[in-house]
Amino acid sequence: MKEHLEDDFGIMVNKETLRQIMIKTGVWTPKLRKKEIIRTMRERKAKLGMMIQVDGSYHDWLENGEERCLLHAIDDAT
Repeated sequence: MKEHLEDDFGIMVNKETLRQIMIKTGVWTPKLRKKEIIRTMRERKAKLGMMIQVDGSYHDWLENGEERCLLHAIDDAT
């Protein structure tokens, strides 16, 4: 839009000024920013085995053409 005004009409205007004018007149609406998510740290579990986190990944781990699932588990207390 800025280039169009300069080339066709000889009007020199700052990009931010043009943006503010377009917002005020309702020609353009700015994108809304996502609300920042604030996460709080939870306390570790007191004893071993109270919470175990497990994750798996399918892949040809043995490179023999068969896809297998590699499982990983971690104890939250440690």
